[in-house]
Amino acid sequence: MEEKICCICGKEFEGWGNNPYPLELKGCCCDDCNSSIVIPTRLSYLNEAAKKMKGEK
Repeated sequence: MEEKICCICGKEFEGWGNNPYPLELKGCCCDDCNSSIVIPTRLSYLNEAAKKMKGEK
């Protein structure tokens, strides 16, 4: 399988890669960056949106 470069950490990885949004708009990120950076960021944004919907700060 073709090796790719993670658009977040710059390291080579194998496999399909992951969608790095909202941190990057193009490219793929490795599994490590996806699980340690991208997913927590998405969850943080989701929690902030939920708080706004409830009227919390």
